[in-house]
Amino acid sequence: MKEYYLEGSYNDSQAPWNDDRDVFEEKKFECHVVVTLERDLLIPTRNYSKITEKDDCGVICEYDTEFVVWENEYSEHCVTLGDMLDKLKNYVEHDLSLSCENSKKSRYLKTLLEACQKWETTCTYVTRLC
Repeated sequence: MKEYYLEGSYNDSQAPWNDDRDVFEEKKFECHVVVTLERDLLIPTRNYSKITEKDDCGVICEYDTEFVVWENEYSEHCVTLGDMLDKLKNYVEHDLSLSCENSKKSRYLKTLLEACQKWETTCTYVTRLC
């Protein structure tokens, strides 16, 4: 490997290629983040039809939810991720107002507050599990 160094610089600790420190300082870059989360839960609705059929063993009752818009039912009856982030943001802002200015907790809360902001729900897809 010595043949690739300038003459007399192989053992020179001042040479930039022998420096153990990172060459670049940390820099922030704007990025687009897409996170996909999934969850199964019970969603209440009154928008169904009751189908009653008799078979050899008795009565079978099923519910037809073909025309239910589950995305609407979800946003109306459930706490969405956007709702949770807004609530968390409120709690963090309140906690931040009560904490010391430059404390470790304050720095963490500021990071958490920044993480709660600028999220946008671009797609909500809900299907009924059979």
